[in-house]
Amino acid sequence: MAIIETKYNKLTSSSKFTLVKRPHGLSEDEIGKCINYIRDYFRVKSSCCLGYQVNSDFDYSSLFDFFNFNINNVGDPYIDSNYGINSRMMELPVIDFFAELFHALDKDYWGYIASGGTEANMYGMYTGRIFLESSSQPSATSKPIPIAYFSEDTHYSIRKALRMLKITQKVIPSNPKGAIQVPMLIEAILQSDWESNPPLIVVTMGTSFKGAYDDVEEIVAQLRQHKIGKFYIHVDAALGGLVLPFLENRSGAGSIPGGKNHQVPIFDFRLPIGSIAVSGHKVIGTPFPCAVFITLKEKMAYKWEEIDYIGSFDSTMSGSRNGLAAILLWYAIAKKGFNGLRKYALQMLEIADYATSRIQEAGFNAWKNDLGLSVVFDRPPDSIVRKWSLSTVDEYAHIFTMGHVNKKLVDKLAKDLEQVKQIELNEGVAMTKPYSPSEIKPLAIKIIDFNCLTDYALERLNSVNLDKIESFFGDLPADPYLEGDYRFRRLSRFQLFEDRVVKLPHSPLFQSKEYNPLLGDVVREFSELDDGLCELEDFQKVVLEFFDFCKVCSTSNEVGIHQIRTVASAGEIGQPAPEGIHRDGVDLVGIFCVNRERIEGGETYLYKSKHSDPIFTKILNPGELLVFNDHQFFHFTSIVNAISSEEKGIRDVFVLTCPGLLLPERR
Repeated sequence: MAIIETKYNKLTSSSKFTLVKRPHGLSEDEIGKCINYIRDYFRVKSSCCLGYQVNSDFDYSSLFDFFNFNINNVGDPYIDSNYGINSRMMELPVIDFFAELFHALDKDYWGYIASGGTEANMYGMYTGRIFLESSSQPSATSKPIPIAYFSEDTHYSIRKALRMLKITQKVIPSNPKGAIQVPMLIEAILQSDWESNPPLIVVTMGTSFKGAYDDVEEIVAQLRQHKIGKFYIHVDAALGGLVLPFLENRSGAGSIPGGKNHQVPIFDFRLPIGSIAVSGHKVIGTPFPCAVFITLKEKMAYKWEEIDYIGSFDSTMSGSRNGLAAILLWYAIAKKGFNGLRKYALQMLEIADYATSRIQEAGFNAWKNDLGLSVVFDRPPDSIVRKWSLSTVDEYAHIFTMGHVNKKLVDKLAKDLEQVKQIELNEGVAMTKPYSPSEIKPLAIKIIDFNCLTDYALERLNSVNLDKIESFFGDLPADPYLEGDYRFRRLSRFQLFEDRVVKLPHSPLFQSKEYNPLLGDVVREFSELDDGLCELEDFQKVVLEFFDFCKVCSTSNEVGIHQIRTVASAGEIGQPAPEGIHRDGVDLVGIFCVNRERIEGGETYLYKSKHSDPIFTKILNPGELLVFNDHQFFHFTSIVNAISSEEKGIRDVFVLTCPGLLLPERR
């Protein structure tokens, strides 16, 4: 298969993290900076991750000691290995738990913990292929060749796995809500020579985008009605496998949200299925992907090879297996139990219904499947997609209401969607990309009464001609204190004199390490702002607006203005805040966006503490000014990536501080 160009941007290695030509490794200081940077990056991204089937509501801090061991469950989970540092004593109870959940305890079952859903699904299809090849009755001249059937909404990895297993595949249309159309499936099977080409049917309990559940009971009923005796059904229950079983009222506790009398789909070993794969990182939540595979021994027609080297059978797809996954899954299940997981499932369904209503109230078409966790709605602008890590298909986006998603998080998304809808109404078009300087038009943005102790303010300066200001960003000198040519900068201090701001004599920049762990305690010299810019009426308007806040919240009559351009290219990210989540050590901070071109990212966050979730998140568009109290809020701006492989992307801003950042003896 040829490699082709796509619409996606190629990600290249960042010079910040490079390990090339570093024969002695990195210094402890360099390593610390990299670790702090990526930790802050993950913290920001995790705070608003809604579009994928992952649950970040977990705490395994009591298990950190296990990172000091090389835990490897190599070989068959039911046969001890020569490698003693394994967690089989926890892996087997996890498999037993899922056997009970899927009604296989009274059967001769087998399973193991895999690296993820793709491996577990692939092993299920391999098991099905061998079973059908060995149990079917071929003609005298041919060997049975199974054909795999699955819906068009099935996860993309199924197609990949079938290609790797060299199994012929047929895609069956889905209904509008994403479930396989059973009549069309049966028709496709009947049109084939199913005795020579026995069907290997892959069903999904919770499709990747629409969260649909295939009707396994109806599929089995139709197979029996048409006397199709040889078949194998593999169930991809990556998501639904840890939701649907808890909706059956086994314990007599709780009810499905809204009092709805939904019939819970059955997909487990009460039916003549072959195998099930279920993810551990989706509903339960783990810091890395993992999955459980389970089947019945009567379906396993292959012979395992005994490996003397490990003292066990090579019965799993991967040789070495992550023993830590078994420990984490055991711990999570032991903490919650069946009733705790049932409560969890009911909570996720309740939030899904709430999210559907809130997104509809924001002006977007939204819907979900019965008992589904995926809320599908009209695709918002790319800035919203990137901010909330939304998954998109064509003109639609979706969120999954996993365990970490609560009403507060949904409300924040709804607020962003409401703002987008308001912009559409005011402008007459959807804001699918940031405004360029020449596109700024009057737009009413609510400004709250500013309380210096508790508030931040966001406003759009409609009367400022950004094109005139932007012309002064083209010749900024490179920041000599940072590696890489991604940031360019000038700095000057100003005082208010009557109704004008006047540039003060030049002074260097100084911050202590308390506020800037990257470049603290370093006296930094930058070139001054251009006099032509300082005299520009539009520049004066920006600074005077910031001074209005300073009069209320600071005793200082001085501001520092940092003129900064951050650049990104196909081979280099831009970092507006390389020091991570921080404060500046002043009274007030203002960020005024002048221009954004050919970039994504660059989202600004405010935090009450360095380790809390953000209370404000927004990509500042040209013409917008954000002002906040530096004593009350930490802030951070995420990296910017170029959206073009040919041209560099830029982000131009003024960062205003009151007072300016001077050496202690000059304050």
